[in-house]
Amino acid sequence: MPKFIDLREFIENGCQPELPTVADVGVGTGMLYAGRINEIHGEPGTGKSNVAIALSNAVMKSGGTVLYIDPEDVPAGFTRRSLQLGADPEDLIHRCQYLNDSAPGEILLAQRWAAVHKPTLVVIDGMAECMSAAGLNEDKAEEVLNFIKQQVRPFAEKAGAAVLISDHVTKSWEDRGLWSRGSGAKMGRYDGVSYALSLIDAYSPGVAGSVMLTVAKDRNGGVGVKGKPMAEVHFMPAADNRTIVSFRVPEFQPSSLKPLRTMAKIMELMDECKQATKADLRKLGKSQTVDSAIELLEQEGRILRSKDGKKHVFNVRAACTYRLVRKSA
Repeated sequence: MPKFIDLREFIENGCQPELPTVADVGVGTGMLYAGRINEIHGEPGTGKSNVAIALSNAVMKSGGTVLYIDPEDVPAGFTRRSLQLGADPEDLIHRCQYLNDSAPGEILLAQRWAAVHKPTLVVIDGMAECMSAAGLNEDKAEEVLNFIKQQVRPFAEKAGAAVLISDHVTKSWEDRGLWSRGSGAKMGRYDGVSYALSLIDAYSPGVAGSVMLTVAKDRNGGVGVKGKPMAEVHFMPAADNRTIVSFRVPEFQPSSLKPLRTMAKIMELMDECKQATKADLRKLGKSQTVDSAIELLEQEGRILRSKDGKKHVFNVRAACTYRLVRKSA
């Protein structure tokens, strides 16, 4: 007989929504789901590692523990950056386990450690690098699925940790949406929240700046709908080469939450031309605003996307031409 799951214990838990409880940074809810795979992605240099470290610091300050897998940096660099972003030295010594080697054997040992010690947060700061160390290709769906199943999911399922993966986006604006680069199988296996990271104001250790975290996917609905700006992360230089990090709720701006004007312009062009490429639509405004408007119009079912070679082509969705007829008894 198959190993069927008894659902009674889950029924007893009721139908209350699952909420993110890890990394409460003061924006009204936690940023990450415990026991789930969460993700953050963005262009190089936008601060994915800084945000991951800031979330790790928040977890340690609240009494939690962190396992940080870091194939991109070196121990000295990670330590320096963590201290600059506000980590307590005692927390780094007693509440943080740092792994610089992402070879499959080391990941397996880390999984066994996590199953016993139950860290609050597991950060994998470099999806592509970890897959490369395992001899896998992030563009191949089967290899992506195997990597997540074998190398990532045990941290969530067996250790109960909130897993946070840091990943890159594709270089091509034409092929980019609110998702990371490589096989789309990645996004399908993230069962927590996935954030798209975008730059608001460029920053450095001596220059203040900020980034935006936007919901790219939230399977459980506890963070917000796709396309919702979730948090602004501000970096402010302070004394002794330190940086003050603050998470803020984005100011309510209808133009950023739902670019109605750009959506209207797109529909006017589509009604006139019937078909347009993404390059055509990008002429209507800022690329990021146009891309958000396209996403929303697709979600609402008003336009349809297809591919002509490497080009993305959009068409107006045909109106419904049938009517439901109630059958007589």
